[in-house]
Amino acid sequence: MVLAATRPITPTWFSETRLGYSMNRLTSSPDLPDKISKSKLGLDLPQWRPALNPSGFIPNVTFGGLGTSPNMSMNTAMPYKNVNHIFSATQNFSKISGTHTVRTRRVQQSGRAEDQIQGTNTRGSMSFSDDANNPDAHPLRLRQRADGHHDQLHRSDGDALRTVPVHRTSNGISRTTGKRAAGLTLDYGVRFYHDAGQEEVRGQTAAFVQSMYNPANAPVLITSGRNAANARVGVDPLTGKQYNIAFIGTFAPGHGDPSIGMVSRRNEWFSALAL
Repeated sequence: MVLAATRPITPTWFSETRLGYSMNRLTSSPDLPDKISKSKLGLDLPQWRPALNPSGFIPNVTFGGLGTSPNMSMNTAMPYKNVNHIFSATQNFSKISGTHTVRTRRVQQSGRAEDQIQGTNTRGSMSFSDDANNPDAHPLRLRQRADGHHDQLHRSDGDALRTVPVHRTSNGISRTTGKRAAGLTLDYGVRFYHDAGQEEVRGQTAAFVQSMYNPANAPVLITSGRNAANARVGVDPLTGKQYNIAFIGTFAPGHGDPSIGMVSRRNEWFSALAL
């Protein structure tokens, strides 16, 4: 949609103003929701936070490396939504002087997404891959499903990522057109362009900036070790403090910053290079 107004300022000066708006919408939802509804299929699969999956859709399901297994996976965000609103303003000035015409243009454009839903799989996932620790596991993955054995069950404890990115750009041009001789017209000018970067107004997204990473402040991981009884334990490599083996590979408390180099602040602008 465009609204335009043109008016003469003087007999040789003209002004044109254009205001524009456009929108693109991309949504995704199942055509047959009853086919993937846990309640309609008679499935009693628990979920830590049922509010994250209000439609009660089934989780994604995988069967390991079987190339002939059914595909029971959907987009992580279901339903999916991505709507962008784009606003633009253009101001043109024209000056006629003899055989020359001088034009200047300034364009300002701003885009804003409408509560994008993406990222987190709020329905969860199940895997029927081989599990060497399960003596009842069957080498046939589909048989494991029939027997009720599964390797992994993941449930989300966080809401889907809902972002509202905003971007702004501006550009302009100044050009001159002049008739130099019969059949010869000279057209020359200069253009400038400025991209102000993208802002995520909710402050939910993050970016890694190499220049902000300091190895001296990097976190430390709990490693595998042995206690005095020669039993396997987790060990802080800096202090020697021992932990349960379940903590091996996790961050050792009190050392460094796990988010070093990451930037996530509300109303923070990043250049295209930083992103």
